[in-house]
Amino acid sequence: MIKDSKKNKLLTFLVCGNGYGHFKRCAKITHYLINANQDVTVNLVCNDNIIKANQDWIILKDLYKFSNFNLISTKKKVRIINNKINYKDVFNDDFSWIDKTIITKSDIVISDNCTSILKYRPDAILMGSFLWSEVFSIYVDNNIEIQKYCKDELDLLKKHKPQMISLKDMSMPYVKNYTNVFYTDWLVSNRNQILIKKKIKNILILGGGTGLVDNMILKIVNLIQSKFNVYSNEKIVNKSLTNKIIINKFDFTADSFNNIDLIIARPGIGTLTDSITYGIPIFGISESAMVNKEIQFNLKKIESLKIGLDISPNVENIIDVILKIQKNYQYYKFQNNLINRGIKGIEQTVNFITKKLDEKK
Repeated sequence: MIKDSKKNKLLTFLVCGNGYGHFKRCAKITHYLINANQDVTVNLVCNDNIIKANQDWIILKDLYKFSNFNLISTKKKVRIINNKINYKDVFNDDFSWIDKTIITKSDIVISDNCTSILKYRPDAILMGSFLWSEVFSIYVDNNIEIQKYCKDELDLLKKHKPQMISLKDMSMPYVKNYTNVFYTDWLVSNRNQILIKKKIKNILILGGGTGLVDNMILKIVNLIQSKFNVYSNEKIVNKSLTNKIIINKFDFTADSFNNIDLIIARPGIGTLTDSITYGIPIFGISESAMVNKEIQFNLKKIESLKIGLDISPNVENIIDVILKIQKNYQYYKFQNNLINRGIKGIEQTVNFITKKLDEKK
């Protein structure tokens, strides 16, 4: 049941279900906004599997306390699987799974980052670091469904030129080319003083919500477990049990992140934000079975921002790479560069949204 918003302005976030980054970004913004403004009611529409995966996250737990917050679960989702697209955009159906008034009566709709909402709400605001048509463009020549999706998205973008909230450091070219973009810093909730570390002892290794690099992760753990303390999420820990690999379960609290010296991960924006938040250098990896244009872009940005390395081509020599960056002071430089990135993205985004809400009668 949707809680009564009465005189409150109504903001609805529509969250793409591919990975965890879209959800965490929207939830962090919602948390900051509701704490700052009790005169707005926020709907967060998201895949049920993403909600379940983040049910112990402190920010989500705290959001449940607010009467002006509604979490709406759906089984619809966006997924990329094995070089092919199995895609039904969340908003291309008859809305049988959602109360239609959620869309029509919302003062503002923000979609992170499915564009077909523009068919129903031409004034919708997009959010994210990329557009799906750019990520899928490398498959256009080989897949009719992708051709149609990319054409439909680009037609919508050209017709409406929507506003889009985007992280400046990681924004891909289509965002600038096809939207009226509002750039932000990194969306960091809280950052305590970061102590520069000299030696790598504890490593957090993650594959993200897609699961596309899980096998590579197990391979890396097998290579490094004798030299380092290795941590990962529950899914990877459970997989490791059948492979006789020792991985410690990571609880994703601030105290635990402060104990981590290096992150090895498929670098989605959510994981990169953790890297920025806690000043932890990152080694990026990507799936070998397929090419993902967003991840390839992110890997290049990791190196150009000098906050870590792309180790996908050099996984077999990962221990040598770790030892080298400590010896030649790269590890120290990575940490300094992380600390110096702009981190006011949540405040900037909330100020942007608040101004838009104030413009509504």
